[in-house]
Amino acid sequence: MPAIFCAECGTELVVRMEAGRDRPACPQCGYIVYSNPTPVGLIVATRDEKLLLVQRRNSPLTGYWAPPAGHIEIDESVEAGTLRETKEETGLDVTLDKLLKVYSRANLGKLIVAFAGRVVGGEVNPEEEEISEVRFFTRDELPRQPPPISGTPLDLWFYEIVEELLDQFTETGVLQYPNVIPPIP
Repeated sequence: MPAIFCAECGTELVVRMEAGRDRPACPQCGYIVYSNPTPVGLIVATRDEKLLLVQRRNSPLTGYWAPPAGHIEIDESVEAGTLRETKEETGLDVTLDKLLKVYSRANLGKLIVAFAGRVVGGEVNPEEEEISEVRFFTRDELPRQPPPISGTPLDLWFYEIVEELLDQFTETGVLQYPNVIPPIP
């Protein structure tokens, strides 16, 4: 939903050219509304050489198996948000071992930061509103999932990311890295 009023002073916004684009801006105080992607933290985590996956209840990829992932809040780092989201979705505590990749695509509104990590505690307890099931899979057991037939562009992009990460795990054991990310404060 586009902003109508200034978040700083409450004045009705106007559209004007700022930094080479038409953007909502406040004629009173000069506040500019930028349309930035929402950061998402994702973890490809293992326990006993098995990969942690969740079966999603919500978009994107409703019904598909994927690594735990979720939106980062404004008052937390991407690392801390990834740990929180994983705990919320699975009941499990994880540690982040390595930054795998940052994914972005224009006009989808998300920026996905993928980490490799390990499960270090907790008990499997799926967040029922978002997750149908939590399971660990060996490389040979990984679910083969077809591309979404009538998915949104976000579904299709997230599917590509999940497939890339699962293929990496299957082919290279991508998660066998020493701890290179410092502890989260």
